[in-house]
Amino acid sequence: MDKKGYLASEVLKVCRNQLYFKMRFMEQALFYLVPEQKEEVFFGSDAKKLYYNTLYILNKYRECPDIVTCSLLHVVIHCLFQHPLQAGSHTRKYWDLAADIAAADVIKEFCITDLVQCIPAGCFTIINILKREIPLMSVNHIYHYLKDNELHIEKLCGMETGKMADLFRMDCHDLWWHIASRPQYNGNGTKRLSEEWKETAENVLFAGQKFAVQYGSIRGDLPGSFTQNIKKLVRDNYDYSSFLRKFAVMEEQMKIDADEFDIVYYTYGLRQFKKIPLIEPLEYKEDYQIRDFVIAIDTSGSCSGELVQKFIQKTYSILKQTDNFSRKTVIHIIQCDACIQEDYKAESLQELEKYIENMQLKGFGGTDFCPVFQYVDKLIADGSFTRLCGLVYFTDGYGKFPKKPPGYKTAFVFVDSENDIYVPPWAMKLYLDGQALEVD
Repeated sequence: MDKKGYLASEVLKVCRNQLYFKMRFMEQALFYLVPEQKEEVFFGSDAKKLYYNTLYILNKYRECPDIVTCSLLHVVIHCLFQHPLQAGSHTRKYWDLAADIAAADVIKEFCITDLVQCIPAGCFTIINILKREIPLMSVNHIYHYLKDNELHIEKLCGMETGKMADLFRMDCHDLWWHIASRPQYNGNGTKRLSEEWKETAENVLFAGQKFAVQYGSIRGDLPGSFTQNIKKLVRDNYDYSSFLRKFAVMEEQMKIDADEFDIVYYTYGLRQFKKIPLIEPLEYKEDYQIRDFVIAIDTSGSCSGELVQKFIQKTYSILKQTDNFSRKTVIHIIQCDACIQEDYKAESLQELEKYIENMQLKGFGGTDFCPVFQYVDKLIADGSFTRLCGLVYFTDGYGKFPKKPPGYKTAFVFVDSENDIYVPPWAMKLYLDGQALEVD
């Protein structure tokens, strides 16, 4: 390494140490990336290493040391929230800008004056405008808002998205878009790297909460966007389509078909040929089709009617694509706030589709989950179900749960939830991004 290379390396060490002394809870994230010279990249990361151009680092440090420190924190935030690893399935124009906006918002909320001053004031104007439009400043929420409302946001901010990108840019994202095509980032490699950053985020969150308790009276709590984004990142999220296909289908079994089995033919073989029964080809049948299924909808005042509609439409879209439906399928759609408002019984996907077209939500009172389970238990007792595959409950999560577990599979589905929501141990829970409910 030549003298300039050595100086650039030392500059990065100094900046990293400065961040560490200001933000000790970020230690694991700050020291995760290994610096490496890469002259074709001015400054950036692929979530494995921190790449830098020697002259760029030296010139920026000479211009203002805090700019390099702020840029380093910017890159670490990208990696902590896995922006490089999630980039491949998105449109680059909007993802790059959304990631930079999300990183700048976190830096702003840390309220470290020396670093905040390194971000152009125009960035904060745009962030404030977006916060009036977006409930949670996560990269996915920002991305979809920019993609769906580009002209609107350009009008509000008085600036084209291309110029916004220039304003927010503090690092190079080129490496993000080559990850999928590079041998070292095969499926297992990317998954392992994602898990390592997830574990790092969990440790940062734990250390940060401990830091806030210890120094809260002096330095205040951790930033809301930072904490919420990490909590959302480290909790389990699922592909709803994959989950529903597995959840709604009974375990595959081979069993005697009483309609086809001939006991006379069977015992005749035993008598004539001793231990050799005569078995007809249709004696056994596969039994893994969806028979009975319950979709419960929380129609309390806190649930969005638009999201409820999307959830039902998405569920129908998934179910109609599966080959596992019996000719005798029965689906109950139960609307409930603090009491049962409606139970619609659909005996085919065609009936379910017709219901969705004319669906009207009822309720908008308080939230209590118990009535649905009491009602379903009564239906089971009355013999209304042939075989109940399970119950999926769409809700915002803030309600009363039954004290005793039901005798069937249950999953609670939360959409666009900013917080981790408690469910009883006997139930599964899924967190979905609102965009996951868009029907393909």
